[in-house]
Amino acid sequence: MKKDSLHACRRQRSLASVAALTLTSAVVLLATPAGALTTTEIQCRDILGRGARVAAVGIMRARTACVHQKILGSIDVGTDCQADTTAMGGSGTGDAGVDRRLDRHLQVRTRIGQRLTQICDSLNVDLDVDPADVLDPSTTCGSLTEWTEVGECVADLGKAAADSISEILDLQPPAIPVSGEEELCHSVAAHRARSTVFELMLWRSKCYERDDLIQDGGGFYNCDANITPPGNFESTLLLRADKRLQVPIENLGVALRGPCDVNLYNLGFDVTTPDHSGGGFVDRVTLDDVYDSLNDRIAESIYTVMGQIYPTDGYCGDGTVNGSEACDDGNNESNDGCDRDCSTASCGNGSIDGGSPLDLLGEECDDGNNAAEDGCSPTCIVEVCGNGEINLGWGEICDDAGESPACDDNCTPSQCGDNTLNNAAGEQCDTGPANDSNTPDACGDGTGPSLRGACQLPFCGDAVTDSGEICDDAGESIPCDLNCTAASCGDGDLNATRGETCDDGNAADDDGCPSSNAAGNLGSTGHCITATCGDGFTCTDEFTCATGPLGGPEDCDDSGESATCDTDCSTANCGDGQLNTQNVTAPARATGEACDDGDLVDGDGCDGNCTPTGCGNAVVTDGESCDDGNVTNGDGCDDGVTGNCTASGCGNGIVTNAEACDGNGTGVGGETSACDTNCTVASCGDGDLNATRGEDCDGAGETAGCDANCTFRVCGDGTVNATAGETCDDSGESATCDSNCTARACGDGTTNHTAGEECDTTVASASCDANCTFAFCGDGTTNAAAGEDCDDSGESAACNADCTTSTCGDDVLNATDGEQCDDGNLVNGDGCSSTCVVE
Repeated sequence: MKKDSLHACRRQRSLASVAALTLTSAVVLLATPAGALTTTEIQCRDILGRGARVAAVGIMRARTACVHQKILGSIDVGTDCQADTTAMGGSGTGDAGVDRRLDRHLQVRTRIGQRLTQICDSLNVDLDVDPADVLDPSTTCGSLTEWTEVGECVADLGKAAADSISEILDLQPPAIPVSGEEELCHSVAAHRARSTVFELMLWRSKCYERDDLIQDGGGFYNCDANITPPGNFESTLLLRADKRLQVPIENLGVALRGPCDVNLYNLGFDVTTPDHSGGGFVDRVTLDDVYDSLNDRIAESIYTVMGQIYPTDGYCGDGTVNGSEACDDGNNESNDGCDRDCSTASCGNGSIDGGSPLDLLGEECDDGNNAAEDGCSPTCIVEVCGNGEINLGWGEICDDAGESPACDDNCTPSQCGDNTLNNAAGEQCDTGPANDSNTPDACGDGTGPSLRGACQLPFCGDAVTDSGEICDDAGESIPCDLNCTAASCGDGDLNATRGETCDDGNAADDDGCPSSNAAGNLGSTGHCITATCGDGFTCTDEFTCATGPLGGPEDCDDSGESATCDTDCSTANCGDGQLNTQNVTAPARATGEACDDGDLVDGDGCDGNCTPTGCGNAVVTDGESCDDGNVTNGDGCDDGVTGNCTASGCGNGIVTNAEACDGNGTGVGGETSACDTNCTVASCGDGDLNATRGEDCDGAGETAGCDANCTFRVCGDGTVNATAGETCDDSGESATCDSNCTARACGDGTTNHTAGEECDTTVASASCDANCTFAFCGDGTTNAAAGEDCDDSGESAACNADCTTSTCGDDVLNATDGEQCDDGNLVNGDGCSSTCVVE
């Protein structure tokens, strides 16, 4: 990635121009020169760099943790740790837990976009920042115009870098389980690789930020300086950055040297790691190759990401000679004319060339010529002991042209304890008689109970507490972490043995890993236990919290329902759709919510005070003329027993005070078939014509025109009039008698409403069920002629309210079936998931 013309101009500024800027600072403050970034633009660019770091480290942590679980045997060995989840557009790893950890990237990319929009897309036009102001439009993210999309793009760049680096550690071991030392090797390599990526990205960004803060547009610091092992460490001119860029690379090598002195083949490195030595090893790579491969991939991936955000020159191995590089042949191998640190290598150049800092020198000598028998051979091998010929006169017992597994470099047979270090024989040290595996800091002699092997250096995990170690229990234990430090919650080291499910290295309780209890007593407090809604810790960190409403930070967390907090960790409010029996805040009643349908609408079944719609809940709804919040009759507003809720008085259907009866409230003065308008009991012959109870006349006995019940003689007057040929007469229709005064039966073609018939078409039709009721969706009877799939008298888990079969994606919300939403499709990421859960 090459710098744009703006940055090329900035790079030409000298120390003298920077000094001159100091003298003219008063002028600079008056107007921002062309090419300089404003404070807000610098802040926007810094958020981009931080977002890329968070995304990269998060994906690396999820992928390497997946591999580590495979090595430990805690998940299926067939899990594809390098795969994307279905939510990301991939096929999934095959393990639900791994998929959930990876899916957090989707939340991270959204939050980065939201943060950028909040800071950079200001409503104040003078402060508004366009992506093109801080990004080269020719870059991937720079071609976007919306900050939300830019944030997601940068997060995906970080993910791509993490995917590329993780490939080196995405192993498929030939056999599982592997040894404890091999498992430790992978754990250390993964942890150190993540920290190296974080440190390099962080300090590159800090350097660019410092450069941007120079008021004339920067160009002083060499922020894309080449930092490539074994020896090419170019200065950025920002000394703090130099150290923080170089040290992580060196620490990676030191960290690998201890735990990774194991069978790399068992860990699968031979399958995935190229041979950088140029020595032509067959079916075998060295520890140096692992170190080199990680460094190469880290450098390439970080430069790729940084080049999308900041103007960069390139990196060693990109095929273009940049900066202080003497050569760049586009690969990372030495001994091919251009060493892997982009310096020219050749025997006879007067400089001893070699491999990485972990390896012995490739050349034993280099006297500036290719002559033989002058002490240094034409192939740069010292022409003494080690020239491949045994010289008994010099006291040589063997000579394998240098150190070999059988022969020391002093030409004596190799043996652990001979006080001669032989790396080819696998020795890391040899102090002769002083070798002792069970003495702290001593070179091992291979005796137990220590795990330190013969001629092996002390290492964390050898069961002996050496210098720099607080403890050593030969691996993770309750009091001791894998790195041989005392285990405590908040130390940044995940210790599963002591019950930790997370450890983010801080003392905060408001992020995804509550860890303020630095003393480390886990117990039931939830410290160093991954945050969950209901754990009593309010998780508010925007980058790590996904346990609150809509998968984001929590509003509150009271370990369950409280007066102010719902069970989903959202603030308790009547009308939020969460039933909270402890919420007494207005408009909820003092007794707490009895229902909550997600709105404050009265009369829909759950009124605006979160009580069920009905007489006596203090809310006047349709059909009620009053509602005093009780079910007491005669107090001015009657009754809760029948749901009347009308003003007290004759005619309202409620018998109160001196009334003998009171009709149903539909007749004048309250007249009913049993009660006259003056609220006295009605009877045939009482002198009051009561039309409501069916009186057409008021006479004595049956006549041809008037029945004894005070009605004109007609079929349906309730009196069987044999004279008229009636076989039954129940005042019209009855449960046993049709309106034509014949015996009633469902299916007789005559609709008998009194018997509960709403219709009678002999057989079921589209308008009439077989039980003689009108066919409608919700009547509890499935009527295929009316097009119903099912009918459960309303919504059920299997049947929608419109009498169609309930299924996620049918565009019908079915709460009984557990649906939180239904947008008519099974597409994830559009607000409603493929399982009808709100995203």
